[in-house]
Amino acid sequence: MVVHALMQSSSLKVIGHNAGTSMDGIDLVHVHFTQDSPFANLNMQLLHYGEFPMPPKVKKRVMRLIKENKTTPEEMAIVNIQLGEVVAEAVNAFAKEQGFDVKSEVDIVAGQGQTIWHLPLPELFEGDQMRAHLDMAEIAIIAANTGATTIGNFRVSDMAQGRQGCPLFAALDSLLLNHPTLNRAVQNIGGIANFSVLPKGDVEGCYDFDTGPGNVFIDAAVRYFSGGQQEYDKDGAMGAKGMVDQAIVDEVLAGPYFRHEIPKTTGRETFGDRMAEDICDRMLSKGASPEDCVATITRVTAQALAEAYQRWGPPGGIDEIFMGGGGSYNPNIVSYLRQQLPQTRIALIDEIGIPVGAKEALGFALLGCECFVGRPMIVPKRTESDRPAVVGQIQPSSNHHRLRQHVAQFWGDFPEEDIRCTTSMKVLPSHSCQQCRDRHVKFTFVDETSAISRQYKVVQAASAIDSTNQIESLPTYSDTGSAVEDTLDLNEDETSYGEPITNREEAFYMSRAPANWLWCKVGMDVVVDLRKL
Repeated sequence: MVVHALMQSSSLKVIGHNAGTSMDGIDLVHVHFTQDSPFANLNMQLLHYGEFPMPPKVKKRVMRLIKENKTTPEEMAIVNIQLGEVVAEAVNAFAKEQGFDVKSEVDIVAGQGQTIWHLPLPELFEGDQMRAHLDMAEIAIIAANTGATTIGNFRVSDMAQGRQGCPLFAALDSLLLNHPTLNRAVQNIGGIANFSVLPKGDVEGCYDFDTGPGNVFIDAAVRYFSGGQQEYDKDGAMGAKGMVDQAIVDEVLAGPYFRHEIPKTTGRETFGDRMAEDICDRMLSKGASPEDCVATITRVTAQALAEAYQRWGPPGGIDEIFMGGGGSYNPNIVSYLRQQLPQTRIALIDEIGIPVGAKEALGFALLGCECFVGRPMIVPKRTESDRPAVVGQIQPSSNHHRLRQHVAQFWGDFPEEDIRCTTSMKVLPSHSCQQCRDRHVKFTFVDETSAISRQYKVVQAASAIDSTNQIESLPTYSDTGSAVEDTLDLNEDETSYGEPITNREEAFYMSRAPANWLWCKVGMDVVVDLRKL
C-alpha cells in the first residue's frame, strides 16, 4: 500500500481588492491563508483592512464613459492602464499605512477592476447583444508596480463557464455563516444590491443574485441636486426629510429586470445615473422636492430587497440577515426592511468580525488563493451551469517562480487524476473515481455555536483555533470497501500562525476541515481522498 506524501504546508498572503459599482473607492484586505496539507483545515486570517479613494479625475472619466456609452479605442486603452495604476497605488499605500511590506508580506494581489460594462441578460437590451463583461485595471500594471503575482478577470472566467459572473460570493458567505437550524442571508448594498441565500443545514444549497439598484440611484440623485458637491446621502439624512411617491416606486419595480426570474445580475447599464436623473426630473415637474426624490429612490432599493426576499427566499423565510456595503448604514433602507420582515433579525456583518466594507475584497482574496492553488469554489445553486471550475487569470511577477514551487510542494506527488478529483469538489465513496465525480460531500459547519460539527469555524484570533479537535483519525478501507482496523493518524499538531496584526474585533479565522475521510484506490496505489472544496 502506498500513501502519497511528500507534501509541505501552504502559506499564502494575499491582498484582495474590490472597486465597486459606486466607484467611491477601492476596498482592500490583507489575508493570510494557511493549510498544513491538502487534507487539513484551510485557515483564513484577516490581517488588515482599508480603503483607498478613487481619484476624482479618474472617477469622472470612467463615470462619463459608462453614462454616455460612447468612447474610442484610444480612451479604452488609456483607462485600463490608469485604473491599473490606481489599484497598484492603492495596494502600496495600503501596505504603507498598515505597516507591512508588500515585497516580503504579500504573495498575491487578487481582485476585480472597475466594472465598465456588465451584460449578463442580453435579452433585456435592444439590438444584437450577447452575454459579456468588461472590468478594467490592467493586471500587468498591478503586478509590475507591486512585485506580487496578480490575479484578475474572475467575472469573465465565471461567465465563460455559462454563468453570469456575479455576485460570486455565495460560497464564501455560506462557508462563514451557514447555520444548521436558521435560514440566513448575507446582503451587500453597494452600488448594486445583492444577497446570498443560505438555506439552513445545506452549505452547498447557497445561491445569490442582484436585486437591483443599491446606492447607485441614491448617489446619482444626491450628486444631481448638489451639483456634484456631495457624493452620497450621509446617514440617510436627505431621504429622511422627504416623502415617498409610492406610485413612482411601483412603476420602477414593474420594470423588466425586477420581473425577471433568478439567476440574474445587473449594473449601471440598466440602473445608471441617467435613469435616476430622469426619475428626479419627473418628480420635480410634479412639484416634488429634492428630498422627496431621494426618499423615493431610496425606497426603490429597499422595496426591491424586501420583495426579493419574499419571492426568492428559502421555504420558511429568512431568520437572519447579515448586512455589508455602504448602504447598510442607510437607516431608511434598514428600517423599511425591518418593517417588511418583522420576524427576521438584521445585523451588520461585522458582528462576526468582518468589517462591513471588507467582505467582497475578502471574497476576491479567497478566489485568488484558490485560483493559484488550483481548486474551484462551491458552485451556487440556481445558476445556468453547475460546472465547477477554477476562475481567474494569473499575471506573473518577480515572485511567481517561488510561488509555483511552493504550490507544487504543497500538492506533493499527487497524480494529476487525483488532484482533479479533489478540485472537482467530489468525494469518493468507495474505490471508483467516477463515483467521486457523481456524488457530493455533505458538510456541516461551525459558526457562533459549539453545537455544530467542527468543519468551518470563525473565531476572533489565531490562538482561538484548536486544530487538534478539528480532524479525526483517518480510517483505511479494504478492497471490499469495509473499514479495517489499521488507521493513519492525521491528527494535526498544535499549530500557531502568530498573533493577528489587527485587534480581536477586526481579525477572524475561517477554519475548514474534511466532512469525512475515505480512501480511493487508483491502479496499484492507494491515495487519500479528499476534502471538498
